Amino acid sequence: EGYVIGRKGIGSFTNPAKFMEHQSGERFPIVGIFFRDGHITHFSAYDAHIAAALMKQITLLPAMVHLGCVEHSSPGKIAEELERSSFDAIIWEQPDEKRREALKRLTEKTGIPVITTGKLYPEFAGVSLNLEKAGYDCAKLLIAEGRKCPVFMGNYDPWLRQAKGFRKAFEEAGIRLNEKLFLKHQNLDALKNILELGVPVDVVFNHPNMIRNEVAHLLEEMKIDVGEQCRLVCNSLAASANPDFRGYVYQIDFDRIAEECVKILRKSLAEGPTPELHTMIDFQIVKQF
Repeated sequence: EGYVIGRKGIGSFTNPAKFMEHQSGERFPIVGIFFRDGHITHFSAYDAHIAAALMKQITLLPAMVHLGCVEHSSPGKIAEELERSSFDAIIWEQPDEKRREALKRLTEKTGIPVITTGKLYPEFAGVSLNLEKAGYDCAKLLIAEGRKCPVFMGNYDPWLRQAKGFRKAFEEAGIRLNEKLFLKHQNLDALKNILELGVPVDVVFNHPNMIRNEVAHLLEEMKIDVGEQCRLVCNSLAASANPDFRGYVYQIDFDRIAEECVKILRKSLAEGPTPELHTMIDFQIVKQF
């Protein structure tokens, strides 16, 4: 009857496809959700918010959700592992190159729809945050305040896209930026050294992983006014963890990301892979002074 399946050399297992049958006899689709290298079992604040929003939306299709974790590392083995898991669709947050290749092989062989979040790829449908526009819009607000000496913390992918938009706005305004102030890491010591050297920093664009208001605390310790002298910028996760945060906050709309993703998912389940469907989600920037 298909309730038990065998895997050669491994053993016998209950069939997840049978488990997902509703009491009415209707089988709900199984949607796998994965993150980056596929090995994640502990979730950062960002990943947890994405997962929670997706699960709420997907289960209302209705469908069953499987928060996945792959065992293998080679693209071929990963593709085989995913194929055996009886997924009807897969959502993957920013797959790395090996996982991307595995998903391409899986889709080509089985036709299982793949949707990415966080970054867009030509071979898959996807939903992405418009990081470049967020950086651009934040910079325009800062330029309007007359600020010309920003420190940008976290100048690496995916935040390179945000830095690109940030630079573009200053270039358009004819303001030459000091590239040495685009820090490759979320390094508070580097920021402290810059300030101690007397660089007239008037903006700190905070890396999203620094969610304990560390930059504000450092500036306050160094007697730098975070109200007017130096403007701070961070995302809504960091701001929500710090009720006393003052500065510009770019809001991450996790529910909107999930809603757009599930729109694509619904169409993909009905029609098969739809790699042409790409959606960009803009940030809303709010003043929290």
